[in-house]
Amino acid sequence: MAREQGADGVERDVQLCADGVPVIMNLSDMEDADAKRLVDFSAGLIFGLQGTIERVTSKVFLLSPRNVHVAQEDKERIAAGGFFNQS
Repeated sequence: MAREQGADGVERDVQLCADGVPVIMNLSDMEDADAKRLVDFSAGLIFGLQGTIERVTSKVFLLSPRNVHVAQEDKERIAAGGFFNQS
């Protein structure tokens, strides 16, 4: 699982998802309007890859590639601010 913050990692996020790696997208440091645009853009890309996007907190999203399941326990850990790297 990879973790990205802000707009700088969008291309990397999409490539990671295409490669089968779930990505946490943290937009908490962005203005609301910019964060919304980035979520809309990312959602379009991830759906094009047949993956999913889930809101974890108000400005943290989990991008999951097709055929990858992230357990509820892990989602709760992400929401609580915890992070683990399985690579």
